[in-house]
Amino acid sequence: MSRVILLVSANDDYAALLRRSGFTVEIASGGNADTATLVATRPALVAIQIDPARGAEMMESARLLRAHPQLRNTPIIVFATLLNAEQIEMAARSGLLWLQITPVDKLVAAVRGLLSASEGAASR
Repeated sequence: MSRVILLVSANDDYAALLRRSGFTVEIASGGNADTATLVATRPALVAIQIDPARGAEMMESARLLRAHPQLRNTPIIVFATLLNAEQIEMAARSGLLWLQITPVDKLVAAVRGLLSASEGAASR
């Protein structure tokens, strides 16, 4: 299985943090990733930073990714330093995992844990 993390974020600090932790990271800045690019990347996990100004739009993009046949089983994390109840509910209804992270180093632990769980499920 690929260990590529597709990061949808305008913040390069998250990519640097994941790379320092041993992950290969592809970046789609600020939610501008089209589905064809995501399918071609074949990420092991997609991590989407929710931008407060475009939160609903980015949640909808994540929901569409979850519905795509080739990405249906790819773990998707949506994260922000602050998520409101509506965003958490939207994520849950879309089959996404949500994560509120402060400090940002919790992102690495979440990525590792989710990859481990998804790889374990795939081997059963």
